[in-house]
Amino acid sequence: MVLFVGIMVSISSIELIFTELVAEKLSNEPEKYFVVTNPDPMLLQAISHPGVPVPLRSLDETEFNELSNQYGTNNVEYQNNYYSVGILNVEPTRVYYDVFLMSLIGFVVSTILLISYAISKGLGYVKKRKEQQPQVVN
Repeated sequence: MVLFVGIMVSISSIELIFTELVAEKLSNEPEKYFVVTNPDPMLLQAISHPGVPVPLRSLDETEFNELSNQYGTNNVEYQNNYYSVGILNVEPTRVYYDVFLMSLIGFVVSTILLISYAISKGLGYVKKRKEQQPQVVN
């Protein structure tokens, strides 16, 4: 149980590692977009490698979130190319559920193995005791 609590605390402290910036190149000019002339390093990396998620430790690493809120769109133009950029977040509750489930399964399997070991040792002890008892002859 202590291990489970430790894992939960560790995961909550790295929750933002599960935030990613992803760009997809658009073949046509979108209806609504804004022009980016000097993108921050994270946005530039996402635009330079469309479809490849760029992990973010914090949303403060990129201006894109603020710009998309300001212009009301996720579509950008950069060097006469159009991209749809998104910020992806993994549900932390899903991660917590997975860790809880793995911990529960591990606990159940460990308990079954421990009980099986104890029973086998107990049966071995009983068998040994029977062999050591003197036999009574009538």
